[in-house]
Amino acid sequence: VLNVATSDPSSRVVLLDYGLKGPGASAFTWRGTAECTDSNRPGTVWCPEFDSTTLGEGVYEVQFRAVDMVGNETTSPVHQFIVDGSAPVASSGLNNTLLPASQIGDNLAWIIFMLGNISEPQVAGQPGSGLLTDQIFVELRNEAGEVLDENPQLAVYNADTWQLSYRTEGERPLGTYEVWVTAVDAVGNRSETNVGTIVVDAQPSQATPNLWELPASGGIISGSLAISGTVTDIPVWGGTLGQYHLETLDFYDSSPAQAHGSCTNCPVLTNGIAGNGLSFDGADDTVLLPSLFNPISDTFSLSLWFNASSSGSGSRVMAQQDDPNGRNLLALTPENNLRTYLGGHPTIGSTVVVSDSWQHAALTWDGTAVRLYLNGQLEVEQYIIAEFSDGALMLGSNRGTGAFFLGQLDEVTFYSDVLSPYEVYNLAQTEGQGVQSVEVGFELVDFTALSETIPAPPTSGATVWVPASVSNANSLLSSWTINENQPLENYYTVKLRSTDAEGNRSGEGVIWRGLIDRVA
Repeated sequence: VLNVATSDPSSRVVLLDYGLKGPGASAFTWRGTAECTDSNRPGTVWCPEFDSTTLGEGVYEVQFRAVDMVGNETTSPVHQFIVDGSAPVASSGLNNTLLPASQIGDNLAWIIFMLGNISEPQVAGQPGSGLLTDQIFVELRNEAGEVLDENPQLAVYNADTWQLSYRTEGERPLGTYEVWVTAVDAVGNRSETNVGTIVVDAQPSQATPNLWELPASGGIISGSLAISGTVTDIPVWGGTLGQYHLETLDFYDSSPAQAHGSCTNCPVLTNGIAGNGLSFDGADDTVLLPSLFNPISDTFSLSLWFNASSSGSGSRVMAQQDDPNGRNLLALTPENNLRTYLGGHPTIGSTVVVSDSWQHAALTWDGTAVRLYLNGQLEVEQYIIAEFSDGALMLGSNRGTGAFFLGQLDEVTFYSDVLSPYEVYNLAQTEGQGVQSVEVGFELVDFTALSETIPAPPTSGATVWVPASVSNANSLLSSWTINENQPLENYYTVKLRSTDAEGNRSGEGVIWRGLIDRVA
């Protein structure tokens, strides 16, 4: 809509025509126009209108012809203007690009720096309306479409580039993120563009010792300390009831519970999602694990990776609780949907699982609702009443020795806590950049500071860190070993920490306390 003013010193304008020549047109098209409805002075303000969406963007020419009450006619000069219908164009060179997440001091906050290009397209060889440089926003979306740190962040514009130190707080970023740029020009054209993908890994690796190789806490180490364990760049959350990396057919539990498994008809080792995994033949393979929880009184979560063979059919159980009331915890339906039978009722996911490829599954039970997750996304939630069941656990079949699983399992972990959606999502990510180093620390406890009358906590000296040997650096999972024989003589706390390939360092976990007596 245009706004055209007319005047006549001796009469009144009673007619206004306008001629419009749109982009690519060879001649003017003339039309009459009406006075503006909000004008209270007849013959002074006119509102010709046309639809630029049908004619397209480009250079327009317009001319006006006014006629007064006695027929005098005046034609205006030709006026030229540009219609801009193109939104700003944003881009980047980001394509699954690994970007560092720099931690800000000791705070749970990280900065991810990124940049790209942005421009306002020309219109018919002429500059567009102009980019609003204070309206360029960037957001990082994970595979669930969730925005990292919840809100878009304002980018800085400089000479046709956008750049941003993206700040996130609280939750460590991990995985692949789409980079979305939103921009607006001076006439309101708006673009929202996926300009690429980045990979971020701010999660530290986690090392665990083979606790069965250590003397009892409070015992004595008199010779060299030969100990080994596992380090993984897949997140490990607190409250583990049982953690099974399935690197060997010993089915060792890497959690403090040391609830090791066993088998009679055993699966075989194969390549897993991280290190080794187990291959089940779909005929009689079953792994037995100790009882870890009772659903009628305990909350719990289960996380595992599976690769279901397309040759499998019928119901196939990945995890099951034994005893008369034991239920399928995680299984596949004949239609290849994820299912649990906790509470005696089927709770079935909506997504058909892709066979012959690794997938992540998780179940959480909070005492009221059971939730199933596939590849980090919530599939289904159902409120149930759980049954008493404190039997052992089974991998690969049900308690009736049927519904055998054909495929591979790996990284099976049971938790006493109810995993949050964030925790489940991170467990389903494999973009960790790999383990790098493991160190065992020895911290001398100084008891001389104890008061004669009032007990005081012992003071600790500096920790001496000794590097362990990591067998498969830069992988998602590796074993580590150390054979340490320093001339130590006193009461020590032994600690463990690890660092991944991105430089993320874990906290220092205590794995043993006691007397080291090596000096004669």
